Amino acid sequence: DSQSLFSAHGSGAVLKWDLSNVGSDLLDPTAPPDRPEQPDRAARQQPQQQRTFDFAVQSMALVGPDTLALAGRFNRLLLWNFQQDQQIAVDYPTGDGNHYIFDLDTATNRPARLVTSDNQGRIMLWNLANCLTGGVVCRPTDQWADGHGGEAINGVALSQDACYLVSGGSDGRIKLRDLNPAGQVVRERTLDNFRSAITSVDVVQRHNTLLVVSGGNNHHVRLHRARANNAACP
Repeated sequence: DSQSLFSAHGSGAVLKWDLSNVGSDLLDPTAPPDRPEQPDRAARQQPQQQRTFDFAVQSMALVGPDTLALAGRFNRLLLWNFQQDQQIAVDYPTGDGNHYIFDLDTATNRPARLVTSDNQGRIMLWNLANCLTGGVVCRPTDQWADGHGGEAINGVALSQDACYLVSGGSDGRIKLRDLNPAGQVVRERTLDNFRSAITSVDVVQRHNTLLVVSGGNNHHVRLHRARANNAACP
């Protein structure tokens, strides 16, 4: 609802700001800058809430109206209910100081569906619906360790309905996977292959077309198109 802003840091700090009282002029890119009669209220804005975790946070995403999924160094993955200030640990393969969960993403229309990727070449899919309520251990719905030839997977993205997964890796490939409603892969295809690493991806479905955008170490942003014809996820 654009009423909160979150930031995560290498120190392990996660900060939450309340934007509900921020003036609309600060959110309007067309507003004149540095109005003399209006002091910079954004500079005085203080975090509403702060929590420091014991690992460097590399990526985060909302998985519910009051819960953040946080991931990063040591292959740490957890859920933080910031309303109740409670943590829910997620069972992820342990790692040392050189192991990172690089990226994670949720599906816009199904935010409890989560995908994670790490620098060991692993991709894992999750349905957090049950473990978000507590008392149930979060388990992956599907996982594999050779998504990009064992190289780091720097970016992952789910379509709005969690029917498609896109990944980009240090091997330069962009892969598209069809998912079934249970969150399992039913088909895999390579959209493109570059000589340099892919560092970020995203995907949007428009009718029968998937629009996939990628960015990488070659400093190029590219748009790829693919047919949305996943029979397992109508």
